[in-house]
Amino acid sequence: MLYIDPNVKVLATNEEMMGRKYKLKVSINNRVHILKFEASNFEIFAELIAEELGAQAGIDMAHYEVCEYKGRIGLITPSFLNVEGDELIISSRSLSEASQKICEENNLKMSLKDNTVENIIRAASIFDERINSKELSRELVKRWIFYGMIMESDKNNTNISFIKNRNMPLRISPDYDNSTMARMNEKVTDFVEAMKFGSDIYSITDNVKTALRMNSRSGDEFLPDFRIFVEKHGLEFKDIMDSFRNISVDAAIEAVEEMNDIQIPWEISFWLSKAIESRKEEMIKIFDEKVKKEEKTKVLK
Repeated sequence: MLYIDPNVKVLATNEEMMGRKYKLKVSINNRVHILKFEASNFEIFAELIAEELGAQAGIDMAHYEVCEYKGRIGLITPSFLNVEGDELIISSRSLSEASQKICEENNLKMSLKDNTVENIIRAASIFDERINSKELSRELVKRWIFYGMIMESDKNNTNISFIKNRNMPLRISPDYDNSTMARMNEKVTDFVEAMKFGSDIYSITDNVKTALRMNSRSGDEFLPDFRIFVEKHGLEFKDIMDSFRNISVDAAIEAVEEMNDIQIPWEISFWLSKAIESRKEEMIKIFDEKVKKEEKTKVLK
């Protein structure tokens, strides 16, 4: 756990920051950091464990550590703006609004309002013609799959950001704000109790909604849309799916405990292992069924 000097230089107060949690922007060793407090239930552990899980799959993740500041326990994360020339972070909402304005100015009929992978790629391409749409598409698909696997329900259009730099193409920021993964913002102990009395994991997790959808035709339930995606495009992203096969909740928790010198409550370890591992197995099963179907088709031809 990091102990933050109570006299640390505050660059922005909570009133000047966005979001539902209490936040401060501070300067430590001449680098900007964000402090977050007032996590609901077990959200503080969600951020830490999600970082490790994403990193296991090769996703660029924001780094979080547990900290104490003026007697309050929270999380600290360094700013993403660490390359010379980085100017600001544009949320996908701001990006869509700016790109929509460009469309209107050029009499292009296009709606970019929905929070979808498809619209984010379109908006980024309109905002900055230098961007590699194919690379961005693969990265967003990978993150969409990740959010579905960890059941992150609050990946709205302020929780996906891009970094602007005049010297290079617009680029997606490290992934952040996964505090609601696997319903960790709710009373996990109730879910554990429900499982003790016969509730299966699927009845508790399959109704988790998703804020980021693949396209405007998608619903807010992830698995049905994942099936559609795999049926249409799955094999194009086989390497991405393969990167998720060996992610381990247990290994992620172990890494978090060692780094922060804390003990994750057993209820959290039990719950996340059951919830995320079962979701991972279900998604891999859907994908492997598609692979077998394609292999059988090739043989018949």
